[in-house]
Amino acid sequence: MGAHATRLVVSPTYLVAVPDALTSEAAAALPLNGVTAALALQYAGPARSVLIQGITGAVGSLAAQLALRDGKTVLGTGTTPPPGLSAADMTLIDYRDPHWPAVVREQTGGGAEAAIDHTGSPLVREAVAPSGVVVRTAFAGRAGHERDDAIRGSAAAVLRRFGHPREVVCSVPFWVLRNRPEYRRMLKGLLADAAEARLTVFEPEVIAFDAVWAAHRATDGRPAGRTVVLGM
Repeated sequence: MGAHATRLVVSPTYLVAVPDALTSEAAAALPLNGVTAALALQYAGPARSVLIQGITGAVGSLAAQLALRDGKTVLGTGTTPPPGLSAADMTLIDYRDPHWPAVVREQTGGGAEAAIDHTGSPLVREAVAPSGVVVRTAFAGRAGHERDDAIRGSAAAVLRRFGHPREVVCSVPFWVLRNRPEYRRMLKGLLADAAEARLTVFEPEVIAFDAVWAAHRATDGRPAGRTVVLGM
């Protein structure tokens, strides 16, 4: 947040060294995406089955890898497996099917025990067991109203924190402010996993820092398995 600047003053309590085996460009894709995935799984608790909305996305892909490593059953909305995984590793749910929540309930015998969602869609609740949890990492807003829709979505999720299924808002910036030591341990572990090929990170597409608007346009048309990084 606020990184689009030529000079920054950052407290060392936020910093983690990048392993020698990992490029700075590849490392840049991990602090927000990787920590969001890992923290969302923490909020999901001991769930044995996890539904991941947008499993081919940068956060979804990392969440799937971390969940599988923990021995969880992974279901994901998408049409192809994320980079580094195969269809045999998970159950893919076609999000284009208007009845996809019913498919999840059928596959899991009553609903997934947890879901990680970045859309704010109410359909996700239908795919989760009444005793489960929905972890909201973001809220897809209307064009020009993204911030307002995110605030409304977060408020609605907070009101359902005791619902069935209950909901949790996963806000990495606020969590980091309160848990800097844990954040550094988490990020250090993710960077080490990526450096030693235990995690498959999206391939960075580097665009010059002074071409920031071109970078924003590139994010709309980037191929699967790639992420846009500003190079300085």
